[in-house]
Formats: sequence, C-alpha cells, structure tokens
Amino acid sequence: MSLASNPTTGYTWSITQAPDSKVVTQKGTSTFIAPAASSSTVVGAGGLEVWTFHAVAKGNTNIVFENTQAQAPTGTPPAQTHNVSVTVVAAPTKPVPKPKTYTNAKTPINETVGNEFLINIPEQTGSTGFKWLLSSGYNHGVVVFEGVTFISATGGQIGAAQTEVWRFKSVGKGTTKLTFSYVQPFDKTTPAAQTMVFTVNIN
Repeated sequence: MSLASNPTTGYTWSITQAPDSKVVTQKGTSTFIAPAASSSTVVGAGGLEVWTFHAVAKGNTNIVFENTQAQAPTGTPPAQTHNVSVTVVAAPTKPVPKPKTYTNAKTPINETVGNEFLINIPEQTGSTGFKWLLSSGYNHGVVVFEGVTFISATGGQIGAAQTEVWRFKSVGKGTTKLTFSYVQPFDKTTPAAQTMVFTVNIN
C-alpha cells in the first residue's frame, strides 16, 4: 500500500485502524521512498509512504490511514483519511520459501521471478538523525518493495546501532538498480553521507 507523502511539511501518515490479524498481517514498518534524483528534482519534493501486508486467511477486513501533524492541537481532524477494504479470496496453498539475504552492493543480486529477497544494511544508528532512503527510480516491473524491519544490536542499548532489513519481491524478468542514500530527511541541501547501489538481475 503506497500513499503520497511529504515529511518536510510536518504531516505524516499513520494507521488508525489496523487490519484483522486473522486475515491480513503487516510486514515490517512503513518506509518513505524518495523521488529519483535528477536535475529537475525539487528540494523538499514529496515521495511515497509504503506499507506491506500479507494475506494469511480467507476473509474481509479494513485498514484506515490518517494524515496528521504531530504538533496539531488535540482533537484536530486529519488532513486526509484513506480507508482500504481488503478481501482475501483464498488462503495460501503452499509455504513461502525463505528469502535469500544480500549485504554487499558490489555483488549482483540474481533471483528468479516470484522469489522474495532481503537486503541488509547493517549497523546504522537512528540517534544521529540519519536514515536510509530508497530512491523510487528503479523498474517496478522487475522488483517491488515489500517493507523494512529493524534488528537492534546485541544488548539493545538506547541509541545503539541496528540493521535495516529491506524486503523485495521479484515480479518480472529484467535488470534494475536499487539506490539507497543515507541522509537526514529534514536537510534537503546536503549531499547523502553514503550511497549504496545494488544491481538486481531477475530471470
């Protein structure tokens, strides 16, 4: 599920009605996908906030998203509300194979259509204000983004480094590149502190 979003405005999306977990479960947290960088990219331009859900059993459920400002007075209605009705027509018929994990951007990712795969970006700490953003400038007909989860470092201390686990699914044959930039989202003028580009080949 993807919704147009621009965190620089102070407005963010949140789920105010979660789906029935017996029918649909959420995979990871949402993430912001920035627009592909180009000479025409506008500073502070919006992108997409993306959530991934997994159908687990036949049934019906609803998901409600609301777009609000964190500093708005209590009782202020949301700027936008998005209600999604979900119908799962059949339960999965076979188990999903465990996805492969990739960590080295210098090594091409070779997968088969239908497979999921993970990209681990290790040892990042959120206390610095930096976060990894995925550029939207990849071929969505080859792979689709399915969500991101976070694995805390051993010990779980506040501000400790963590590993970001990005999940994708191969949906069509071809080659594309996944570009990750390590930035402070509120700073639209300073170049990315780091950039990682993974080449993906789907057969």
